[in-house]
Amino acid sequence: MRNLVVAFTIVALLPFDGIVPSLQAHSADEQTICRFAYSKDGARACRIVNELGIGRHVEATLIRGERIRGEIRQIADDHFVLILHGTLTPIAIAYLHVGKLRPLGQPPAAWTRRNWLRVAQGVLLAAMYVLFIAECDKSC
Repeated sequence: MRNLVVAFTIVALLPFDGIVPSLQAHSADEQTICRFAYSKDGARACRIVNELGIGRHVEATLIRGERIRGEIRQIADDHFVLILHGTLTPIAIAYLHVGKLRPLGQPPAAWTRRNWLRVAQGVLLAAMYVLFIAECDKSC
């Protein structure tokens, strides 16, 4: 019985990071390469948008001072598309027109498979600990 408890404890302690694929992985067609013919701010905005990826909430401050908040819906070589907060209105913004770009706090995400695996791992570890203590009390 102790060997079984030790085996389950070792399995419960193994990280599942390599088993569960990353949900942040982007396909090759979603990734774009920034053209560095842009101004310094345009190339920086392009890099930030590509790092954040589709679905992230951002605030873009345009060169003329206007602030736009929304969710990134599409990424292209020379612009990106935001869905404005509170509406379903898409707006295309050229990287050249962006003065500042910053990510906003994200809404609470649904539980991912990784979160459920970590909970199951904790429950399994606790169960194995209880079984180990119960077995030890009988034979020790």
